[in-house]
Amino acid sequence: MKVAFAFLCAFAAKASADNFLEAGLRKLEGATEKCSDKIVNFEGFSAGEKVTTEKLKSLGFKTLSIKVEGKGKCVDGEARIFNSGSVTCGDTDLSSSDGMVAIIQEKNENICAPNDCAAGGTMTFEWTNKVQIKSIRLLDNDQPVKVVLTTSTGTITKPLVLVTDKSKDGKHETFSIGVDDVSKMDVVMNGSGAVAEVVYRTCGTGASGDPHFSTWTGHKFDYHGQCDLVLVKAPVFEGKGLDIHVRTEQRYFYSFIKTIAMKIGDDLLEFGFNQVLLNGATANKGLTSGSSFDFAGYPVSFHDEPMPNGRPRKLYRVQTPHEAIVIKVFKQLMAIEIEDASHVNFADAVGITGDYNSGLMLGRDGVTILPDPSDFGPEWQVTSDDPSLFSSVQAPQFPEKCWEAPAIDKVRHLRNGVSQAQAEEACAILGEDADIEDCVFDIMATGDIEMVGAHL
Repeated sequence: MKVAFAFLCAFAAKASADNFLEAGLRKLEGATEKCSDKIVNFEGFSAGEKVTTEKLKSLGFKTLSIKVEGKGKCVDGEARIFNSGSVTCGDTDLSSSDGMVAIIQEKNENICAPNDCAAGGTMTFEWTNKVQIKSIRLLDNDQPVKVVLTTSTGTITKPLVLVTDKSKDGKHETFSIGVDDVSKMDVVMNGSGAVAEVVYRTCGTGASGDPHFSTWTGHKFDYHGQCDLVLVKAPVFEGKGLDIHVRTEQRYFYSFIKTIAMKIGDDLLEFGFNQVLLNGATANKGLTSGSSFDFAGYPVSFHDEPMPNGRPRKLYRVQTPHEAIVIKVFKQLMAIEIEDASHVNFADAVGITGDYNSGLMLGRDGVTILPDPSDFGPEWQVTSDDPSLFSSVQAPQFPEKCWEAPAIDKVRHLRNGVSQAQAEEACAILGEDADIEDCVFDIMATGDIEMVGAHL
């Protein structure tokens, strides 16, 4: 699921909602989602082209595949692209302003193509991560269309019957779906027609800034205690198991991620500000931008990637067959994101990023819901039941509990001479679509105007 990204620091564990009224801080009850919409409208394709997984990946749809199963004299395999703005094979019923659309091809493709099949069939959209289906746009479907959704746990939903307007050729209609946790969508067409657009949403997991944690459903929250925390525990990952722990350290009224450690199989990888340890040995000595090293059989690449304001930042990417684990380091802040997390590797994942299957903030018992970050954060403190990943020891260690966050600094809006107005002006470089609130908070908390984009 493009699962989007995260810096790991933590926010005022025991503060009430009133503590968050001042500029730059998010109210707990107003926590937002870290998600993005993807629009599949086939505009990157050419008329007659097959819709291949490779082409979808090149257009940014890395976790999506589209296949068709035709009825009667219809072609199985890949969907075909039809240009509704310049029709072929006399298919004037598909003439519209929609441009490129996906069809099930007639078997007479050697005679005339592209040409949609009159018998119809099933067009299947399948994702390796879980998504929310927001809407589908259909073009000139002669008969009602059934949409069958399969969730990431294998549950098949009751078919949605979409009745289209057949009053004239070239009629296109958009239908809202609004179903979460989807891994597959079967679009069953009982006649000719086309799919013009599918809009779906993916959510990132990880943490960012000081820190803004994101669950598998994109829900964001802050926790500012100091301790070692279980970010993710995924026992079935790649048949080896994956554990990711983060170590937070308090400063003033906030905390930040000081160290990130992960374990795949029997191999350990630990990231600090200036040092990377692979099974206890230094791995980043002499490492230059663009180079890589091996960890548990997977490549770890290193790049110098500047911040939005041009300041230097280090980026490490652990690339596995299905997803990537990305670490970003800027000054004292560290960030981690799991990109495009797959069902096959994270079906049983738990931790401070939530329960993968339910998307809920569940306790270690897998039942209790803990919506308050001041309860949920300490619940995922590393205990004696978890593997030991860090090469050094920092207080507190279980059974001593996480240190609660100190009281919020009431004069933070002038810390080191940085005002709220200055923070907002600095964050404006990120654009209208960025989470300016998180950016402003990071600057206000640290008193560092250069923290622009640290939450990305």
